[in-house]
Amino acid sequence: MAIVENSCDVAAYVVKECERKNLFLNFGKLQKLMFCIYGAVLATFNQKFIDDEPVATDWGPIFPKLYKYTTKEYLADGVIGYYNFRSENVQEKLDHQLLNVVDDVISKFGALSLKDITNWCFKRGSPWFIATNGGNATEVKIPDDVIANYFKNIITKKGINLD
Repeated sequence: MAIVENSCDVAAYVVKECERKNLFLNFGKLQKLMFCIYGAVLATFNQKFIDDEPVATDWGPIFPKLYKYTTKEYLADGVIGYYNFRSENVQEKLDHQLLNVVDDVISKFGALSLKDITNWCFKRGSPWFIATNGGNATEVKIPDDVIANYFKNIITKKGINLD
């Protein structure tokens, strides 16, 4: 599996797919979708595929490089579109198996409202909850092993189980 060097490249693909599927997306939901993708890929392949690592904040898990890029470039109204990102075709960089996981995450988690995906990320036992000691810390790295173990429990042979 090839590693995509830039989280913004993957974010561009996520935005494009959400637009294609007519799924609501803003900066907060993009960060949470990226976290779910990161976790699903770790759990499935036991390997990172982007150069950015999630940090637990008051707003949930974020990717600092992606956050810096999106807030610096596109702070206006929080609504984003594919035009906000480079036009690089990430689909060509990702192998077929990885792309299947990314697309499955977009389909399952992308259909959730911002409130529902936020609540899911904050729930007891989640990587964010563990890293922040139940919300008592902020700006802490979320360990990859915690993320991988959590997502291994929600990924089944039938796909992603959000229950």
